[in-house]
Amino acid sequence: MKKKWTILLVLSGLAFAACVLILPRPLAAVAGGEADAGTTVLFVLGLVLLADSLGLLAVGLRLRSRDLNTPRSYGNREPLSADDDRKPNLYEPPTALNQTQMGHHTGQ
Repeated sequence: MKKKWTILLVLSGLAFAACVLILPRPLAAVAGGEADAGTTVLFVLGLVLLADSLGLLAVGLRLRSRDLNTPRSYGNREPLSADDDRKPNLYEPPTALNQTQMGHHTGQ
């Protein structure tokens, strides 16, 4: 499952692309003073898309930085595969049962 910030950043990019496609011609018409009602609506739509893309970008980057600054532990990690499929950790100390089976001193 994708993280929320990834989805927000993708939506931000799509909104910005739509803004770049829609805004230039109405902007020139409004700046030149020769805009009719349809051109003004496209201009406002382009501005709304620009503001939306910048807002989504800011929220997505904020969530991303918070997610990247969160320390990872076994309690809050997202497993890449089922835990049953994972290889055992060779560097983990053996359990007490395994220590007695291997002949190690149990501290008695």
